[in-house]
Amino acid sequence: MVTQNKILLLASFFVVGLDLFFLHNQESALRIFPSAFLLFFLGFYYKIHPSEYGFTWKIEPSCSYWIKALLVIAAIMGGFCVGAFAVFKIAGMPLPQYTLFQNDVQFVHWMIFACFVSPVVEETIYRCVLCIAARDLLGNKASIFLSGSLFALLHYFYGNPGFDNFIAGYLLAWSFLKSKSVLLPLLLHSAGNAFVGLLHYSIMNGWL
Repeated sequence: MVTQNKILLLASFFVVGLDLFFLHNQESALRIFPSAFLLFFLGFYYKIHPSEYGFTWKIEPSCSYWIKALLVIAAIMGGFCVGAFAVFKIAGMPLPQYTLFQNDVQFVHWMIFACFVSPVVEETIYRCVLCIAARDLLGNKASIFLSGSLFALLHYFYGNPGFDNFIAGYLLAWSFLKSKSVLLPLLLHSAGNAFVGLLHYSIMNGWL
């Protein structure tokens, strides 16, 4: 069993490595292919049911738990971003500069991609594949650390170094392992991107 877990972890590193260094700016269908192939192989060769990798509608421990937890997650995200912004300002360091979109058409395209396509691709790779493989061999804490760190590195690589992206991966990984379902981090990922998109759109139009 330990040997199997080592093989799965190495395979997950290979999938994530492909995404980080070669596929992160490619078409989503190409990005998700390695992880989809790996998950299919696991199901076929090792007879692992998809639910063991988070593909289930059931969210644990309960909906009431997550309603309360979401408020805490939002507070952590907001506090981290405000704190990071303050540190950069006090230290006189330049804030991260990046452009999500420049007009209404680009805004619509970005929202569709960021709220529907990107969460599916990235949660499959960085949660269903990486988190589970790391958890089974290294434990929950190491799994969350690896998933969160590589998720932050991904966003740095493709030019979206927002403060939120440097903490979001850890919270998404924790929510995935806690809920035992990819549905929850998918919803959080989508909602977070929607909030960021609407914030940037408001700033672009001079509303904020």
